[in-house]
Amino acid sequence: MLYRVSLGRGRWIAALTAVAMLYTVTVAVARPKSDCKRGQNCSTVTIPVGTPLSARFGSFVKPRPSDPIVTGNPGEDAVLNLESEVDRTLSIDHVYYHFDHVWPEQRQTWDRQGGRIPLINWSPDPAFTWADVAAGKADAVIDARAQGAIAFGSQIMLAFSHEPENDVGMGTPADYIAAWRHVVTRFRTDGVTNVRFVLILMAVTYNQGQATQWYPGSDYIDVVGADGYNWYGAEVGTPWREAKDIFSLGNQWAIAQGRPFMIAETGCLDDPADPYRKANWFRAAAQWLATQPNITAFVYFNSALRYPWWADSSAASLDGYRTLGQALS
Repeated sequence: MLYRVSLGRGRWIAALTAVAMLYTVTVAVARPKSDCKRGQNCSTVTIPVGTPLSARFGSFVKPRPSDPIVTGNPGEDAVLNLESEVDRTLSIDHVYYHFDHVWPEQRQTWDRQGGRIPLINWSPDPAFTWADVAAGKADAVIDARAQGAIAFGSQIMLAFSHEPENDVGMGTPADYIAAWRHVVTRFRTDGVTNVRFVLILMAVTYNQGQATQWYPGSDYIDVVGADGYNWYGAEVGTPWREAKDIFSLGNQWAIAQGRPFMIAETGCLDDPADPYRKANWFRAAAQWLATQPNITAFVYFNSALRYPWWADSSAASLDGYRTLGQALS
C-alpha cells in the first residue's frame, strides 16, 4: 500500500466487462536491449482482430506544479494533463477519502461529465475503527453518503477501508468483515443501486493464500481488487516482476469466488540499466491483459509517493504507458 488519506491508522460486473475493442492492437514487448535503439518501437506482438480487451484504463493522478492550468482545480488539471499525454480519457478516476469527506462532490460530477467512473477509496480511520462501524456508530455518515450516491445517480465504485492487512490498530479480520457487511447492508437498505463495492487487498495477501480471512463473502462484493507494485529498484534484492507475476494469483482467487478482478493500484520504477524496461513493463501488461477476460480494470498509481512511479518518468516510459492506454477500454 502506498496511499493513505492521512498519516493516521494507517452488480457492476457487466458494466466493466461489456466493452470490447474489436480491432488489431499492436503491443511492443522487450527486445534484447543491445538491439533496442532510442525512438524504436522495440519488437512487437500483434494481438489478433477480435481479441476482447475489456479491462478499463484508470489512474490515481497526483497533481504537480507543472500541470497546465485548465479548470483551476489541481486534481482535475492533473487528470487532464495525463489524458493529454496518453491521447485518451481515463475510464476510471481513483481518489482517496476519509469518512469525514463529503462525496459525491464536484470531482465526481466532473468525472461523470467527462465519461469517467469514480473509484472512491473510503477510509473510516482515524475517526472510527471497524468495530465502531459494525456497531452502527458511523451510521449517520454512511446514510448521508448513501443518499448522496442516490442523488448522484451514476455509477460509483466504492472500496471500503482498502488494504485492511496494513491497517494496524483498526481491528481484526472478523471486525473488518463485520464492518464491510454493515456498510453494504446500510447502502442497500437506504436504496442505493448505483454503487459497486470493490474489495481491495494487497497483492501479497492473495499470493500467500491469506485472502479468505478478509473476505466478506460474494453476496457483499461486486469486484475483487488488489494493490501491488514492481518494487525492483526500490527495495534491495527485490526481483523485477511483471504485472502478471504480481496479480495472476489474485485473479485466480477472484475467479474461484465467481467475481471479476481489478488491478486497483500499481506502479513500476525505471531500471537505470535499461531505459526501455519500464516501457516494456506497460506493453507486457497490455499483452497479458488481452488473455485475461476476468480482469476488468488496470488502475495505475501516478504519483511520487515514496518512489517516482510517474508514468511519464521518461519519454520511453510514457510511450509504453500510452500503448497500454490505447489497448484498454
